[in-house]
Amino acid sequence: MLVPIVEVARDHDAALTFTSGTAGLPRDARLAQGNNDANIKQSKAIETLKPSDQIYGVLPLFHIFGFNVVMTTGLTVGATVMFVQRFDPHTAAESTSGRQVTVVPGAPATRTAFTHFDEHVRVSAHSSVWLQRVPGRG
Repeated sequence: MLVPIVEVARDHDAALTFTSGTAGLPRDARLAQGNNDANIKQSKAIETLKPSDQIYGVLPLFHIFGFNVVMTTGLTVGATVMFVQRFDPHTAAESTSGRQVTVVPGAPATRTAFTHFDEHVRVSAHSSVWLQRVPGRG
C-alpha cells in the first residue's frame, strides 16, 4: 500500500527538538517545515558536504545540530552517516574500521579530542580513518 503524498505548509510542525538547558532546564523547541528547510539549505552552503563523505555522527539527534546539520543535511546530499551514542577516540577507531570517515561534526571538545585522534588511530591496528574536516559550532 502506498502512502498518499500530502501538502505540507512551511509553518507546519516538522520536529520537536530540545534546547541544551544552558540557561535553565532543557525545554522542547518546535521547528516548522520552513525552519528545517532553511537550516538544511544554510548547512549545505556552509559545510559543503558531498555524496562521497562518510560522516561520523557523535552529536545527539534530539538537538537541532545533530538532527538537521549532521543527519538530515548529510542524508540530503547522499552522504553516509554513522551514529554513535557517545564519542570516545578508541571506540571511534574501532567502529570506523574499514571506513574512510571524512567528516566529524561536533562541539569544540570533540574537535580537541580529534587533534589527538591520529595518536589513538595509530594505537589501533584495525582502523582506517581519513579525516578531512571536523566542523562544529560553539
